[in-house]
Amino acid sequence: MSISSQRRHIDTILSYGGYQSVSKSYSPTHEMIGRSWKRCLSDYGLDPSQPRPARIVTHQTLREHQDSVDEFLNVARAGVEQLYAQVASLGYVLLLSDYRGITVQFLGDRRDERLHKAGLYLGADWSEQYAGTSAVGTCIQEQKALTCHRVDHFDSSHIRLTCTAAPIKDPSGQLLAVLDISALNSSRTPESQNFALHLTQLYARLIEDVYFLRRYRHHLVFKCDQSRELVQVSGQLLFALDEEGHVLAANTIARDLLAQLQKLDQPTLFLPELLECQWQDILAINQCNDGTRAFRVLGTQQTLFGTLIEPKSRVSSRLNPLSSRIQQEESVPELDCLCADDPAMRQTLSLAKRLRNKEVSVLILGETGTGKEVLAQAIHASSLRAKHPFMAVNCAAIPESLIESELFGYAPGTFTGGRAKGAKADSASQWWHALFR
Repeated sequence: MSISSQRRHIDTILSYGGYQSVSKSYSPTHEMIGRSWKRCLSDYGLDPSQPRPARIVTHQTLREHQDSVDEFLNVARAGVEQLYAQVASLGYVLLLSDYRGITVQFLGDRRDERLHKAGLYLGADWSEQYAGTSAVGTCIQEQKALTCHRVDHFDSSHIRLTCTAAPIKDPSGQLLAVLDISALNSSRTPESQNFALHLTQLYARLIEDVYFLRRYRHHLVFKCDQSRELVQVSGQLLFALDEEGHVLAANTIARDLLAQLQKLDQPTLFLPELLECQWQDILAINQCNDGTRAFRVLGTQQTLFGTLIEPKSRVSSRLNPLSSRIQQEESVPELDCLCADDPAMRQTLSLAKRLRNKEVSVLILGETGTGKEVLAQAIHASSLRAKHPFMAVNCAAIPESLIESELFGYAPGTFTGGRAKGAKADSASQWWHALFR
């Protein structure tokens, strides 16, 4: 990079921070970059005209940082290697930094001195306080994924680099690490890095979820997604549960949902309340044909398809099996065949099973064509009255002046030529009457 380019870059940052005036104003490519520049100038006292050499921590310090995230590094290894295999041929290297900005894992050509000089190396310190605006350091401060492309960097010695980073959080929502892919040279347009940003975010989420499952491998984990077909292989939302259905932890996407529902800061959260169901509905998921069940999110029209991951120790040993805790709902074929996997219909049929043999009146409400008569016939067929006739009366087809006599009968002489007629309602103890409007 020429000296004149570096000079222009320095002037641009100082002008943006209000430290000097130039004839042409400049705005950073993203608000996060602008906030970072101001932090570097005001909070850290960094000077863009004084480039800093890459700082590589000592072997002992590096080992201390690696040991503090040892379990995470073991879990992340496969995802990190897969991502690097996809981008290496495009000139990228991969950095995995801890929450303090120290690179604890590096994949790239360690013989390339240019990488070492640029700080794209194992043990490099990319904290914003030292290196200024960069993908890793600014990701730590903002806790959001971003691309820091060329002149977005604060330090003028970095303005040929393009770096893309995404945060990885632990199950409690605290920043754990930052995944970054960087290249020494790239196209001048920031849009050239859009795919790199999406790919890095994807692998950061995959690594985060694998670590979540590792941490809660001895607990029940409820995994759900908006797609029934994808939930088994890549369910986006993860909830770790105790034996009573209370949420112990949630991954980033699940926490986003809780934030939308204003439940994130709630001390205790009972998952069945969130999904408008009973705890046994969740426990019985693995007894469904495809191990998946639909649930409706509280106060919304959103449907999530969920599956339940049982602790491996419980599945293998079957000591205190989970199935023993499930209160099996009575099987009623006449009603069960109507359910499919609709959460609202499941609740309706569960109520129908409890009421079908009771001496009570049942009111079924629904729009035209929703199957009210079908449900009424199913309740009758599954009840102790099944051997008696089922009588459906279409009230809309009976004139208003005759409906009373049709339902309750009439005595002889009530009208000219009238003979006694029994009331349909008189046989209610033996027949099932369905009245439709």
